Amino acid sequence: MKMMKVRTILAIAAASVGLASTVVADKYDDLVKKGFRWINTDGPYACPAKDDVQRMLKDQSDTDQLHMVEQLRAYFLIRGVVVQVLQEDKASGMTQFSSAGLNGTFWTLSKYLSKRPIENITGTIEVPVNPASPTVNIAGGDQIGGLPTSTVTPGQAAMPNPTATPVEAPTPGPSPTP
Repeated sequence: MKMMKVRTILAIAAASVGLASTVVADKYDDLVKKGFRWINTDGPYACPAKDDVQRMLKDQSDTDQLHMVEQLRAYFLIRGVVVQVLQEDKASGMTQFSSAGLNGTFWTLSKYLSKRPIENITGTIEVPVNPASPTVNIAGGDQIGGLPTSTVTPGQAAMPNPTATPVEAPTPGPSPTP
């Protein structure tokens, strides 16, 4: 009798976990169909050129990776950040993507991108605000992990707001004399 209760409890718990994961996956299926993926690693594994990704894989020394980052030929991927896939090269195992806060497009290994949602460093799952946009705008404001991000479309320059009203600086009072 006691063994049957334990089995029943375990079966209910397993079913609950299965249903919860299905609900979470269903919630993000539409984003995956639109080409959105979540980064599943941390490290300097995104490059503007495919050749640089291949070079990074061949020579994985810290010194070489540091030089590539300094030369803006490698960028850090951060676990849980949502990106939009632009094209996949199955032959090389690489994917080209765009991301909020980064100007341009980048290549990385396809294995570093997940179709399943991944929590970011703050414990939340990032989603794009406007999935139809060519840039990825993160829900909750223009922030990723508390840091402001740009939502400028690649190839477009940020422009000041022409309707903004200038704020007058306060007039300083007389300085005290000794």
